[in-house]
Amino acid sequence: MNVKVKVPLSFHRFTRNKTEFECHGDTVEELLANLDSQYHGIKGMLYDKEDRLRPSFSLFVNGKTVRIIKNEKILLKEGDEILIMQLIAGG
Repeated sequence: MNVKVKVPLSFHRFTRNKTEFECHGDTVEELLANLDSQYHGIKGMLYDKEDRLRPSFSLFVNGKTVRIIKNEKILLKEGDEILIMQLIAGG
């Protein structure tokens, strides 16, 4: 199913300057894998060497924070919206 995806401006170099688009996936994990196929290079931004989501990113499904836990699938349904937020630290 197609899900609306919103990404931070730092992804523009991968997404041809798009911040919103649709991507296919029945789970969050499948959607993120398909996202890299559609816009090559995003996986390297999102995941570390151990294939874990980097702590500098948060994922939201329909406005609610989700955590990717190994061997657990987060199901998506038609019309869902995914927001990938890049966390900024400083002081």
